[in-house]
Amino acid sequence: MDHAEEKHLRSRIAEAESLQRELAPLVELCPLKRQVRTVAAVDADYDETTAYAAAVLFEYGSCAHPFEKQVEVQPIPFPYLPGFLSLREAPASLAALRKLSQSPDVVLVDGQGVAHPRRFGVACHVGILSRLPTIGVAKKHLVGKFEEPPLQRGAWSPLELDGQVVGTVLRTRTGVKPLFVSPGHLITLHEAIEIVLHCSTRYRIPEPLRMADHAARAARRACCRGGIAGESRGRSEALRAEAGGDLGLLTSPSPNSILRGSGGEKCLTKRRFIMTKAIPEGFHSVTPMFMFKDCRKAIEFYKNAFGAVERFAMPALDGKGILHAELLVGDSIIMMGDEDPQHNCKSAESLGASPISFYLYVENVDAAFRRALEAGATSQMEVQEMFWGDRAGSLQDPFGYNWMLATHTRDLSPEEIREGANAAFAEMSRS
Repeated sequence: MDHAEEKHLRSRIAEAESLQRELAPLVELCPLKRQVRTVAAVDADYDETTAYAAAVLFEYGSCAHPFEKQVEVQPIPFPYLPGFLSLREAPASLAALRKLSQSPDVVLVDGQGVAHPRRFGVACHVGILSRLPTIGVAKKHLVGKFEEPPLQRGAWSPLELDGQVVGTVLRTRTGVKPLFVSPGHLITLHEAIEIVLHCSTRYRIPEPLRMADHAARAARRACCRGGIAGESRGRSEALRAEAGGDLGLLTSPSPNSILRGSGGEKCLTKRRFIMTKAIPEGFHSVTPMFMFKDCRKAIEFYKNAFGAVERFAMPALDGKGILHAELLVGDSIIMMGDEDPQHNCKSAESLGASPISFYLYVENVDAAFRRALEAGATSQMEVQEMFWGDRAGSLQDPFGYNWMLATHTRDLSPEEIREGANAAFAEMSRS
């Protein structure tokens, strides 16, 4: 590296540091807004001048085999330097991710999230530009203090930086070196831990990341043999030629264009100009709202009974209780808060009963019913086959609200439902 290149590199590093600090406040660490059904992973491999990025998409339930793979080949835009992996890896990884036929619910990224000197690792970069929940999963320690977690699978210890917990040191296999996990964007640390453990089925590395790594390596090998898709290879060579032949430091893109995306600053501010949706993201047309004497206690019950995810909870103005909270149950949002009898907001407990009941579809009604009973619900009707084609059972939660849990088992015509109803009511009249 000659003097001019060295001077230019120092200038670009200073620019990159400044931009990372500027963009870090855009990272949002918050509960997932919807149930995780699909998970993607991105990783990249390299030769001297080219990045080979892969994105793979899995069903979250099994994480056994990807049902889609996409590859992107691009010139390397930035040299490898600790703390600046996002400038080297994110552009190609984002391009591969955008090729997927559907948007994943969460993305695993090979690298750091907020466990980063400037709180802006590659997982944050991918999350900000894709607007997807991301998790940084790193094999090596970059920053922060930690204690070695116990040897059993699932054990973890906090990773602290400047007195704040920025990630975790997570053991995904008993007796094997831990991983360094930190949230990247739109997810909490505890959700990140749960998802990484769920996806680490056989090896230390989560299966989606293993498959992304394999796909990236395979792309590089195929490209070296001339067997990768000619379009990607040709685009890589054309970009390299346009940038100056070998994409040297003096001709490669600026950190500003890399960090902000191909659209420059507009890429990060685009959502300011998007028309506000009349029905917010994640909501359906009708949303039930519950009142409780103890909303926090109810939130914990619904988490245990129905696997609900807490989106957020706003404390009451006096600091006591909860003014408003939202939970995600399956794919539906429910609102709740502590009762306020002075403003005619009374709970079913105060009224003695509720005239409204809730019908909740689940994948396995028998298992879901048992789980709700174990969490403290009371059975009103045991699970059984119903004449309208569902297998269902009803229960009452500890706060006076009635729920019918159901799994659809048969598709019936209106005539078949009427016949079934007549038979059911005739049987009831005889008993």
